[in-house]
Amino acid sequence: MDLLGGHPLAMRALLPRLREVGASVLAKQLQGRIRVEPGSDPLQARLFAALEFVEEALPAELQPLLLPLGLHERFVDADYLEMMAQQADKPVSAGRTSNACWRCWR
Repeated sequence: MDLLGGHPLAMRALLPRLREVGASVLAKQLQGRIRVEPGSDPLQARLFAALEFVEEALPAELQPLLLPLGLHERFVDADYLEMMAQQADKPVSAGRTSNACWRCWR
């Protein structure tokens, strides 16, 4: 918990893994993923490392949805997310944008 800075979402992501591995192993796995760049926030680096565990736990077909989810600040309507995923499967050009797609990115 100290390594995660007490961040509730990071703990929620990692603590269930204690059923699979011991605390010291999990701490070492997390520490191995923490990349603190000069001038960056160490707590944010720990949070991003914890999120890598979340990404790996998702089924492979859902992992690409993390990118559009990251574009939303608080929540996203599942219908918009589905529409965005469908649009991603099609080539996009400046002449082929729709009002529905624009609503997603405003």
